[in-house]
Amino acid sequence: MSDLTEGSQPVDFERLRKQVGSRVIYKRVKCKVVEVLEDDATVVLEACHKFSELQSGQTGDSMRHVPKIITIPIYIGSARRLNPALADLGLEL
Repeated sequence: MSDLTEGSQPVDFERLRKQVGSRVIYKRVKCKVVEVLEDDATVVLEACHKFSELQSGQTGDSMRHVPKIITIPIYIGSARRLNPALADLGLEL
């Protein structure tokens, strides 16, 4: 299914979802595509190597290391143009 509004470019979300699990490089960081959110028009990446963040517990204390999660909007601006960062990932839109 494509998301098409005036001035925007179509994206095949079904094709994007089939690429979940693919390895990509984003800003020189090796990542894996973990999710495609159609409602938010976002691609979610997880860093594959030593980059991690400390996750805080309910009391605010640092509890454990978790993978770095990166979200990339599919569209930018009010005209809903395709985000050029997606082309750098090499994903099929």
